[in-house]
Amino acid sequence: MQTRSILLGHPWEFDNDTLYHGRTNTYILMHKDKKVTLLPLSPMDIVKHAKEINNKPPIHIDKNNGI
Repeated sequence: MQTRSILLGHPWEFDNDTLYHGRTNTYILMHKDKKVTLLPLSPMDIVKHAKEINNKPPIHIDKNNGI
């Protein structure tokens, strides 16, 4: 699993019946009948994942194949 910054917005929150807890900066939602809590990353985790992303080769899209 990879982590990314997310920008959800109020329509997404409403449509997916999510709860946002500002003090803990977490989202709680139901996915496939399971309760999921999205937690923020620590600063060290952010740096680690940024380094991993920067070390990956770029993905080139071939206009003929779509990949």
